[in-house]
Amino acid sequence: SIPEEIYDLTKLFQLDLNDNLLTGTISPSIGNLRDLVFLQLASNGFTGTIPQEFDQLTSLVTGSLEFTDLTGVIPQGLCNALLQKRSYNLITDCNPAGPGEDPKVICS
Repeated sequence: SIPEEIYDLTKLFQLDLNDNLLTGTISPSIGNLRDLVFLQLASNGFTGTIPQEFDQLTSLVTGSLEFTDLTGVIPQGLCNALLQKRSYNLITDCNPAGPGEDPKVICS
């Protein structure tokens, strides 16, 4: 999992943890990283849902959560940010895995 100490780096601008074989859930403490602009968590073994605290990542411009085992709904505040910034890019596993299957993550 992501070490809890990372969430204490409140002025962190960029976090790229793609392809690091990380597992477990994403801590709600991720909301502490309010200055984060670039977040890459793809291709890891994360499970559970996307924490509601993602809404607090108000500076986020680019993020990747694809190729994980995250499920559920992307927090509404994050979806609103996507619409307001227009330059925002969030990549998730929103597409069904196969014909007739539901997506793992719902992009509202």
